Amino acid sequence: MGRQEKWHETTERVVNGVFTMQKRHCLGNGLNWNEDIKSSEAMRMFDKIYNMKFLPPGRGLWAMGTSITLEKELYSALNNCAFVSTDVQSVDEFIKTFEFLMDSSMLGIGVGFDTKGKGRFKVFKPEADENSKLHSIDDTREGWVESIGLLLRTYLESDQKEIQFDYSKIRKAGEPLKTFGGVSSGAGPLIKLHQTTKEMFEVLLSGKSSGEPVVGTR
Repeated sequence: MGRQEKWHETTERVVNGVFTMQKRHCLGNGLNWNEDIKSSEAMRMFDKIYNMKFLPPGRGLWAMGTSITLEKELYSALNNCAFVSTDVQSVDEFIKTFEFLMDSSMLGIGVGFDTKGKGRFKVFKPEADENSKLHSIDDTREGWVESIGLLLRTYLESDQKEIQFDYSKIRKAGEPLKTFGGVSSGAGPLIKLHQTTKEMFEVLLSGKSSGEPVVGTR
């Protein structure tokens, strides 16, 4: 819209989003859908939300009925909270745990986690390679998530080479974010995340970490 919504506009968007999602589900799964009944229900829902007799969660007020859900179908953005466990059996699953955590966090979801995977996987020092090919990070949420998965793999699998990242595609700080609203942070936070992750692994590999060792070197 290019401006802040009025309350009646927010209410209309949310109600339309709810019933659009419900209609897609019903028609896509061969379930009954009665337009007249649903229109009546939508009007009742509008009245109750508009007059604050009940309210959806804040995430619902923010994302429901926007391109986030209607077009991109990122329904997880409607969730307030999530949880992921590190109690997994393979490196691939372990990496996916952290990709899920990052992806959900970038959707604004608060993510809880456990430390049950502590000590389960070895940490390897990747081989230095000045000629390694740069991995160009896409200016998307998926691109950022992919980058942390690639970085983790260089330390969690043997015989990996150091990975170098190209951040040039990422829009500059202050540029608008069309889907989620607000402005871009620029590449700075991602660069810091990569640096901090590398430093954490280097501490583990140096044997200077506190607590039980979680390392295995080649």
